[in-house]
Amino acid sequence: MPVHERNRQLAELFRSIAELLAAQRANPYRIRAYRRGADALLALDEDVAQVAQRNALEEIDGSGSELSQKIEEFLRTGKIMTLETLRVP
Repeated sequence: MPVHERNRQLAELFRSIAELLAAQRANPYRIRAYRRGADALLALDEDVAQVAQRNALEEIDGSGSELSQKIEEFLRTGKIMTLETLRVP
């Protein structure tokens, strides 16, 4: 089954956040959460926007309130400010 494009985009963003956090030696649990979130998005068999419409983002495996907020931000704006902030040298 093909991965939905939006899920793939979000998974890539989550992986980028995880890599930047790892480079900064951030909390390993936070890094792992972003990586697990990316994996969960790729494993999802429906578009994450449909999950959001049902207010069921936190039901995605490994997606707590922080990742759910990031997903909603992406669906609303097309980007995640945390990533933008981490990219600034």
